[in-house]
Amino acid sequence: MGYVGSNPTHAILTMKPQERGDLTEAVALHRLMKSGFSVSQPFDDNQRYDFIVDNGRELNRVQVKTARYKGDKLIFNCANSVANTVEVSNKTYTADEIDAFVVFSPALDTVYWVDIDDAPTKAMTLRTEPTKSGQTDGINWAEDFEL
Repeated sequence: MGYVGSNPTHAILTMKPQERGDLTEAVALHRLMKSGFSVSQPFDDNQRYDFIVDNGRELNRVQVKTARYKGDKLIFNCANSVANTVEVSNKTYTADEIDAFVVFSPALDTVYWVDIDDAPTKAMTLRTEPTKSGQTDGINWAEDFEL
């Protein structure tokens, strides 16, 4: 299954992409339910969303992503790769397809909720530490998106 030792961060990084996605979805499902949300999952893989999350007032279609930890920031893809026999292309998610990203960071063992309106089209960075230059404008602070 890809696990090496008992370190879950190392384990998830050594997995095949499908295994990593499955584990990320399992962690996200657990954390969402632990936070009091009701979660439903489609029967097929033909939807652009992974879960439907019910917060008691509305239903949200969410796409689950794994974040990579790079020093003082988390990065996750806001698009997915679509391959056919000729080419590989990136397809961005739209507000017509999903309402939010639920992002798991194995390195920090933390889950984040990012509304689609707050996410760029390719990749998003969530900062965990201040920048060396002290810049604060336009920064997406990870703590503001924590589940």
